[in-house]
Amino acid sequence: MPFSDAFPPEFIDINFLKRALKIERKLSKAQEQKLLILAGVTSSLST
Repeated sequence: MPFSDAFPPEFIDINFLKRALKIERKLSKAQEQKLLILAGVTSSLST
């Protein structure tokens, strides 16, 4: 897994992120990847 053990597991769950951000439409794979990257960057900045 490319994430450290300290990385919150919910941030690598695209369904959790979509619910948290109230995204209702289907995302493309590229959009999903961008969302996961943004969640990872945001999470690493807060630690």
